[in-house]
Amino acid sequence: MTVLPERDNTVAHDYDNPGYRAWCAGHAAALDEFLTVDAAVVGALPDPWTLAGLRAAIAMARTRFPDRAAVLAEESRMSIGRLGRFVGEVFVRRFDGCWCNVLDTAPAETEVWPMIRCRGYLAGISPRCEVELAIVEGRSGGPAATRRGIVAELFVSVAAKHLAWTTADRLSNPTAACG
Repeated sequence: MTVLPERDNTVAHDYDNPGYRAWCAGHAAALDEFLTVDAAVVGALPDPWTLAGLRAAIAMARTRFPDRAAVLAEESRMSIGRLGRFVGEVFVRRFDGCWCNVLDTAPAETEVWPMIRCRGYLAGISPRCEVELAIVEGRSGGPAATRRGIVAELFVSVAAKHLAWTTADRLSNPTAACG
């Protein structure tokens, strides 16, 4: 079993939403299940919270879910959700990020839409959307393939912005991620 450190990387005001509170309460268990059941090969990496971990997770998912219909199927919902949590958590851990519930970008009638905010990167990151795109990238009916892959390209972009933020005078460059 993978032991995850106790962390609270969520925005406090988002706890007003009971559905989001429940989502947060199940976060550690969902990550553990992803790393031990869904993608044990990722969990076996010396440090899964890296670009290599992201690539291994997406490769596993591309094998498991052959097309967009498989990604969107009801029976895939939980495993795709755990994959999204993993992808998001990599960004949280690597780039001073936090989870938040951003309903203004969510599909209609959605009460919980977890997203990531990272220091130095102005846009929010929707792990669920990134995962869905990455799995079908370059396949018939999916988005065109990028050179490194959609999630890897996002990782590199966020890494560059985060590095710029961490090397700048943070007081004069107060790009807020959380809070």
